[in-house]
Amino acid sequence: MLSSALLCCCRKTEMTRNETCLLLGATGVGKTLLLKRLQKLTVHGFGELGATPPTLPTVGTNLTDLKLKKKKKVTVRELGGCMGPIWPSYFKDCSSVMFMVDLANISQVSSSCIQLLSVLSAEPLRSASVLILFNKR
Repeated sequence: MLSSALLCCCRKTEMTRNETCLLLGATGVGKTLLLKRLQKLTVHGFGELGATPPTLPTVGTNLTDLKLKKKKKVTVRELGGCMGPIWPSYFKDCSSVMFMVDLANISQVSSSCIQLLSVLSAEPLRSASVLILFNKR
């Protein structure tokens, strides 16, 4: 399900050979865990995901290449939540965005909405595909 969501997120009319997808969201929403799970799914296929892998808060950025169906490659760039003020500097090179919201943290939901509105209104992302993921519900 996650890899098909990623494929939908990264598919405009026609996906080029290598797409870049930004993975954004506040600190602690589960972006790194999602990225590790997606990586495992693309390598080992659907099946048992196993134990939850250990994660640390991302300081800076994580780059992960995922191979999808038909040999298409998506580079997912996870940006740490603390990097919110400089997210726009990464917008020009991306074709899609995955934005995560932690529904278990009520105080963070409103700030996430403000961040999401800022992302959605950015001119470089006007033609980008967007997938909003609600985590920890």
